[in-house]
Amino acid sequence: MVDSSNIYREQQKAVALEFMEKALAILVEIDDSAADCYLQQSIDTCMASPRMTFPEDEFWDCVDELPHLTDRVLFLHRQNGLSIEQIAKRLGIEQKGVTTRK
Repeated sequence: MVDSSNIYREQQKAVALEFMEKALAILVEIDDSAADCYLQQSIDTCMASPRMTFPEDEFWDCVDELPHLTDRVLFLHRQNGLSIEQIAKRLGIEQKGVTTRK
């Protein structure tokens, strides 16, 4: 038997994460690095455990230099294992946009 309350919670969590990603994009655009850092940490906390890890310093220093959407696509796909379809929905972009940034 499927637990409908659990399904509802997961759906609401997905909606909240979509809004948080949009807010993060705005904070990055207006260059509020302190706020975007805290929001990024909140997003990471809400998501499932990462599938894989990357070398810390050098890798993430390079990723931080990428445009925001490219950075997020890389993180969501490689670190959290989201599919292209899931990333497109989360970031509010077309699947083709995800594919070119992956």
